[in-house]
Amino acid sequence: MTLHLPLTALLLLAGAAGAATPARIPEAAAAYVQAQAQATGFMGTVLITQRGRTLYAGTAGQANLELGARVTPDTLFRIASISKSFTAAAILKLQDQGKLNVGDRLSRFLPAYPHAQEITLHQLLTHTAGVADYTDRDAFATFKALPHTLDALIARFAGQPLNFAPGTKFQYSNAGYVLLSRVVEVASGQPYADFLRQQVLAPAGLKLTDYDAPQPLRAGRASGYDFDGTTYTNADHVDASVASGAGALISTARELDAWIHALQGGRVLSKAATAQMFTPAVPVAPGQDSRYGYGWLITPASGAEPARTEHNGNIDGYMALLRTYPAEDLTITVLSNVSTAPVGLMADDLAALVHGQPYTLPVKPRVVSVPAAVLDRYVGTYAFADGQQFEVRRQGAGLRVTVSDQIFPLIAVAPDRFLLQAVGAELVFGPVTGGQAEQVMFQQSGQSEPARRVRR
Repeated sequence: MTLHLPLTALLLLAGAAGAATPARIPEAAAAYVQAQAQATGFMGTVLITQRGRTLYAGTAGQANLELGARVTPDTLFRIASISKSFTAAAILKLQDQGKLNVGDRLSRFLPAYPHAQEITLHQLLTHTAGVADYTDRDAFATFKALPHTLDALIARFAGQPLNFAPGTKFQYSNAGYVLLSRVVEVASGQPYADFLRQQVLAPAGLKLTDYDAPQPLRAGRASGYDFDGTTYTNADHVDASVASGAGALISTARELDAWIHALQGGRVLSKAATAQMFTPAVPVAPGQDSRYGYGWLITPASGAEPARTEHNGNIDGYMALLRTYPAEDLTITVLSNVSTAPVGLMADDLAALVHGQPYTLPVKPRVVSVPAAVLDRYVGTYAFADGQQFEVRRQGAGLRVTVSDQIFPLIAVAPDRFLLQAVGAELVFGPVTGGQAEQVMFQQSGQSEPARRVRR
């Protein structure tokens, strides 16, 4: 539900570039969003606010292609891992109420869970508990559409050994936030969704944001799609109960903007708990300045780039990003119902636009058809020099990349070159030996990093 790769943003081949003046921000942002819709198939909504003022609010495409229902400012999108900030707030609310402490052992609430005595709530909140994830295993595809109780979902991964000793490293884990969801229930005596509505969403003034249970009718709920560069298809369904507190919420751009401001304004948590949430706790990767807090990624200022707090989300058919620059009270929200939407790249470019810095308009790639026998050469697991792995698999007539829990379609632009559009990267396969690619070159932001094949 959140991507972790060693390189960050790519400026796509330029169609036009420039820097917007403050008076031109709405016009320039609208042109940029429409360029993304034309070039990448983006559908969704974008909101930029600063100091209580809307700098830009715009939409693109359809909330439901089959019905011809357009995206509106009130369209509800699955926000995937942005949900983690709400779960973290629920834990801190319970701490404010004296019902738990983030230093507590998991065994206080889930005594039967293996390794519970070794794990603290703080470690679950910061992805340092070592809990093996369940979304990056092959079996996930067989049950992701099925309703689960929290106990049944936890049973899916409870038997897995810890990936490392708790507290010794960072490794993103949706399973950790599923455990936190159950802690919320045990400590509060309420179902997770009920506690969230009453104790977190209501104080924040959020009326549309909710747990995305499939049974209730929800006016304006967007359908999710995959896009291969030419054609949209319906994305696989993931039942909300399988995402739980790791990624089960739906919201609008306007309400996510209100969410971050309610948190920062102290309307949800105590001053001490709010400070805890936004304290940079652990580095997310060696050599990187970004650190994870409680449900937020926090990046310090660097050169001309101001400090920012953010979280992205990715679940089948949806991409989301909520980012704020606290020093200037600038917030950018990008929500999409297309699995390849480059929401992080869009936020980077829109921030540059607002800051009067150069940015680049995307151009539509020339998509090619690649024979199945050629695609099969590229299927396998690859590893970067730092040990991080990703998997390339067949998906219909094309390929997809699986990174941790996230699945991204690849768009072929040459027999050996594919766009990973969601993060603005290009993958180049080769050389091929014995019918298999020996490596793939990951190109992003003008940098290249090889990943060697480690298994078929």
